[in-house]
Amino acid sequence: MLHLKYKNINDDTTASLNEFLALDLPIKEGIKIAKISKKINEHIELKREFEKKIFEKYSEKDETGAIKPVKNEAGEIIPNQVYITDPEAYTKDVLELEDVDIEISGEKINLDILGLIKIKPSLLLKLEWLVDIEEEEVTETSKS
Repeated sequence: MLHLKYKNINDDTTASLNEFLALDLPIKEGIKIAKISKKINEHIELKREFEKKIFEKYSEKDETGAIKPVKNEAGEIIPNQVYITDPEAYTKDVLELEDVDIEISGEKINLDILGLIKIKPSLLLKLEWLVDIEEEEVTETSKS
């Protein structure tokens, strides 16, 4: 079972999984990763729905119920900004959402099974929750 939190998944996760799937993977491993990717995408959509609910809940509304835009001194709307009615409660709800645990059926992918395909280290870091990277023990030898 793979364990994640909502704070660890986003569009970058999808892009990283797609990049991983584009590699010349063994068929069985490719299918496993594709299934995991599908589940991750379902959770990303669910996360977005709840983010939208939280945003709408705490955004200040005008008399018609529309979200009230932020305006500058000249009365011009400032894009991508809104008034939040209760910043503390908003932050609490967002952090609670980010802390939700996700369990996805599947196991970490062992790099040894993947063979000698070239994988960027940056991609491995983004997918460390999915790829089992066994660290080799480094021993120091001394000269006598």
